[in-house]
Parts: sequence; C-alpha cells; structure tokens
Amino acid sequence: MPFINRLLNSTPLLLLSIQVSSFVVPWLIVLWLSHQQGAQQVGTFSYILALLAPLTLLLASPSRNFLLASSDEQDPIHLSLRAYMGLFGLLIALAIGVWLEQWGLVLAIYLFKITEQLFDLSIAESIKHRHTQRLLMITLSKWGAILLASVAALLTHSLPITLFAISVLFVVICVYQQKHVLLSLNVAALLALAKRALPLSLSALCFSIYFNIPRYIMGGEEDRILLSVYTVASFLVMAALVLVNAVVQSRLHMLKQAWLLAHKQDFHVHIRHCVVIILMLFFVLQIAHVPMFAELFWAAHNNIQLTDGDHTQVYTLVLLLSWGPLLFSFSNYLFVISGRHKLLLLFTVCNIVFCYIIGSVIFNQFAFSGLMVLVAVSSVLQCAGGIWSLRTTPRES
Repeated sequence: MPFINRLLNSTPLLLLSIQVSSFVVPWLIVLWLSHQQGAQQVGTFSYILALLAPLTLLLASPSRNFLLASSDEQDPIHLSLRAYMGLFGLLIALAIGVWLEQWGLVLAIYLFKITEQLFDLSIAESIKHRHTQRLLMITLSKWGAILLASVAALLTHSLPITLFAISVLFVVICVYQQKHVLLSLNVAALLALAKRALPLSLSALCFSIYFNIPRYIMGGEEDRILLSVYTVASFLVMAALVLVNAVVQSRLHMLKQAWLLAHKQDFHVHIRHCVVIILMLFFVLQIAHVPMFAELFWAAHNNIQLTDGDHTQVYTLVLLLSWGPLLFSFSNYLFVISGRHKLLLLFTVCNIVFCYIIGSVIFNQFAFSGLMVLVAVSSVLQCAGGIWSLRTTPRES
C-alpha cells in the first residue's frame, strides 16, 4: 500500500499518465483505420491531424509551459482567452474541411484536440501548487472520458461521432474543474494576456509544424501510403517524446526557479536527470529493431508497410534517427527556462524554413532517408540555440 500511495502521489507519473492519454487516442484511431479502411485512409487522417495540430496549439493560449514557467498565480481570465480563441479556430477548421472536402471529420478532429488542451489550466495549477490529489482526479477523469468515448466508437462505428462525443466529455470535465470561473469580457485584459502568452504559443505552433514537416512534404507529394507507414513508425518516437515532456514539465517550475536564483547545483541536478532519461529512452527505442518486436508491431497495424512495396526501411530510419526529435524537444525547454520566448520563436521559424525548403529538394533527390537525416541534423542547431540562450540571458532575481 505505501508503494501504491507513492505512485498515486507522484507528479511525474500522474503527468505521464495524462500525456500518454493524449498519445493513445490518435494511436487507437490509426490502429482502427489500418484494419478497417487501409493505409490510404491512415495517411489521410495523419495529414489532417498534421494540418490541425499547429492551429490548436496556437489557440491553446496561454500554454501549459507558459503557466508553469510563470511565477504568477493563475488568473481566471486564462480560461476566457482559451475559450474565445477556440471558437475563432472553428472557422479556420471549417475552411480546411471544405478545402479537403471532409468538413465533418476535420471539425471532429479539431474539437477533440482543442478541448483536450483545456486540461492544461488545471494541470499547470496542480503542478505549481503540488496538489497531487487534484492531479490524480484530472488523470482519472480524462481516462474515464476516453473509456466512455470508446464505448461510443463500438456502438456507432463512426470516427466523427466518437470524436464529437469525447470533445463534449472533455468540455464538461474542464468546466467542472473551473466551475468558479466566469468568462470575462474585459477586452483590454484579454489582449494584454494574449500579448504576453502568444510568443510561447507561436513557438508551440512552430514546434508542431517542425515535427510535421515530413508529413507536409509527403502529403504535398500525395504519397499517402508512405505517409501512413511513417505515421505508424513514428508512434514509438511519439511515445518517447511524451515521456520527455512529462519528465521535463514536472521539473520545469523547479528548473526555472533554480536558474533565476542562480542555484547552480540544483539546476545541474535537474538538467542531468532530464538528460539521463532522454539517453535511456533513445537506447530503449533501439530495442524495437529486434525482429520479433518489429513483426508484432506491424502485425498490429495490419502490415501496412507492405501495402505498396516494402517500406520497412522507414521504420529503421525513424528509430535510428530518433535522437533528433528527442534533442529538439528538450532544447526548446532551455529557451523556456531562460525566458527567451521570442528567441525560441525565431530559431524555430528559421529551422522550419530551412527544413521545408531544403527538405523538399532532398526528398525529391534522396527520398525519405535524406529528409530524415536533414531533420535530425537541424535539431542540433536548435540545441545550440537553447544553450546559447541560457548562457547569454541575465537572471532576474
């Protein structure tokens, strides 16, 4: 019992559970599509998700990282800004849906992603105040909503209806958690908050665009089969990124305080802990090369890597070069700690432009392998920028 109690009161583990829930739903959708509708539809779903993910991250402002890195108490106006921006995003999602001629599916995916991110407000407040019991309730309620939505999926066999159902459940839960908060009509206060929070939210948008560059290039070339194989292979790396984000976010507030107060020993302890976890995750990912594991993994996804030729090399490259996404994700937290949100945005935008332009050329010349190497190497540039931001930013006591 004491061991179980420690687990239930562990902030990193609870945060990890919440992060895993965000990973599980798209993965289950891809599993279902691979068996029911084939690789082409998996690629289509991946492309739509890649288009909407940056938008929802931008509209989820103030972001969780902004709230965790801020020393201010949470303001009720945070929920108001989220709500108004989310409603505005509906118009953009509808336009994308009309363009792709799949407006129902696009709106369902958008609502799922934007409502899921409402949990950020309660999560950030719980972590900052070390309210592990509240964090536990958030975790249980979110998994409960996913379970109920799974029942809807079994009854309706409709992906849009299932996503609409889970969106409603997420809104009900998050409104209940923020039940003492009323929507604010103070335009000046909303604009002031947006001005402070948007640089980091723009960075989150850019992170998503960066991670989805291979999808945009393959989707633009209408190579949906290759895109579907890449999507499935990337789920293992995405799972590792979930762990990285959970580990770093659980220590982000302490890292920020240790850096601001020049507590070098505490700061280095937290940084080393994060780096060791990342290295361990990279080596664990390499275990997936074992033939028995690889065969079971692809069998679970209906062997879609064999739909149009043999694309098993995609899986190998994604795993070998997984250090790129892991390093990129960790590097961005260095900018957050130093408070250089605008610099983070600048570095990420430059990386996106570099990767997309050069990546499109390389993809046509050297195919998938050249594109993956380019994206991995670009993560080194991002890491160098993060280290430079820590070294050159004066601390504010």
